[in-house]
Amino acid sequence: MNLKSKLQNYGVGDRSIRLFDGGASPELLDYLDLAEPVDDESKGELFPDGVAENQGRPLLFFVNESRLAHFTDEQRIKSLNQLRRNLACRGERTYLAVVRAGSLEVVPVSLSADSPAWKTYEPGTTKALTFFHGSHSVTLTEGNRPPMRTVCSTKCSIC
Repeated sequence: MNLKSKLQNYGVGDRSIRLFDGGASPELLDYLDLAEPVDDESKGELFPDGVAENQGRPLLFFVNESRLAHFTDEQRIKSLNQLRRNLACRGERTYLAVVRAGSLEVVPVSLSADSPAWKTYEPGTTKALTFFHGSHSVTLTEGNRPPMRTVCSTKCSIC
């Protein structure tokens, strides 16, 4: 599965994707702990296949679903929850996604031990194509009033 082409179905631009499959490189400096784990303790752990960035900041870490094929359902849940918590320890507001052949499952990273509900996106839909853009937007509010409007906080090329 070509991860870059799959992620483009969800509004992720080719230039914002960093794949971790080539090991350490200058462009992965901020992700060396994920791109090339070195200690023996991490050998059985699940690591992301890459990250989608917006303005040089991580926004969406992703795992190719085919790497989870040999896991039992229990192992899959446990491994993804551990990865979600490990990514939360990096201190950045990001999301974790599982890239499937016909969908993208997404959950915010969190230190919580509870298994959150994953949100599923189908390729080619408006919801899917605006997913990446919407994940870095903010809602403007005035005091205790309801939200006025939602605007992109990063002034990306879509805005």
